[in-house]
Amino acid sequence: MGDSQAPLCALRDWIVSGTAPQPMGAAETAALLDEARVQGLSGVLAHDPALSQGWPDAQRDQLRHTQRTLLARGLLQRQLGADLLGALGRRGVRALPLKGLALAAMPDVYSVESHRPMEDLDILSLGHWNTAVQALLTAGLELEEKADHAWRFREPSSRAAVELHHSVTSCPGLYPSQPEALWTRSHPSDVLPRLPSPEDLLLQLALHASFQHALRLSLIQWLDFKRLLDARRIDLDRMRHAALEAQAVGPLRAALCAATAVVGADPPEELMAWARSRTPRRTERWIQAEGANPLALVAVPNSPLPARWELSRGRRLRFVWGTLDPLRPGDTRTPLVRGLGVVVRTLQLLKRWAFAPRQGGRRLHGHT
Repeated sequence: MGDSQAPLCALRDWIVSGTAPQPMGAAETAALLDEARVQGLSGVLAHDPALSQGWPDAQRDQLRHTQRTLLARGLLQRQLGADLLGALGRRGVRALPLKGLALAAMPDVYSVESHRPMEDLDILSLGHWNTAVQALLTAGLELEEKADHAWRFREPSSRAAVELHHSVTSCPGLYPSQPEALWTRSHPSDVLPRLPSPEDLLLQLALHASFQHALRLSLIQWLDFKRLLDARRIDLDRMRHAALEAQAVGPLRAALCAATAVVGADPPEELMAWARSRTPRRTERWIQAEGANPLALVAVPNSPLPARWELSRGRRLRFVWGTLDPLRPGDTRTPLVRGLGVVVRTLQLLKRWAFAPRQGGRRLHGHT
């Protein structure tokens, strides 16, 4: 193991074993704190009472300062999320928080707002897309970017980023969600208007990890799986139904295997056996090969395409067409316009894949 990976290994061991890392000198401690920041673990690490033993004062003060900064930011983000979900609800738009925003609103998963940093706030609109977009614009947000599955907004005063989704992942329609079912399974919350069911949230995390990011996440994002599984009972019948409903058994299996390898997540054995029985053998071999080196799963992938190709086994024509001609809410384009759009998008993707620079590092750029 190289010295450059020692802080990452120490943090991973801390998550798995529960024993706080205890570096000997200031330089080692500084390297650990830097890695904790990159991995989104500063807030969780600062909350560990064992941290007060043997750490240099300067580094301990630095971590506490980071924790205060994260706390202020987390409170602001959570309040903004609540305000925006309320604004959508008043316009008659059913919407649910996704990923980090949902997890940060669960005190039994992350007990303090500084524990779960977020690069942006993800909100899933369950219908009335144009009304949802207009509601965010009316609330003062600025539209920055349009992707095939989500539009990115910016809140001007705080500069907080907000992603409004109509699909959990790229290639909308490949893993279809049923808005009415998602809403029925959701429940009220003391922090946000509503939260998705634990089963739907786990599936959304799995799709984000496996299909969207090719099983390369920060440690805090892998910790999401462990914390959610430890805190909430997963109803197996509901989980199986949600996975089949979204045609996402393979991505669920892949993400849970990876989370088990990286952070010691403990998904129900019955669920894992069921998912394995419904995963193609070649895809299962790919999943096992990916999990053979857990540290490699804490990385930035060069391209998610190989993982997406493997996970779409059996539905690859739909994957290709959904990538080139993604479903859009209220799409009224004529066949000719859609055909031209396919040509343009094909050229754009070929250019991106052919000329995109290789990302050789391990550094992660956000915790959604």
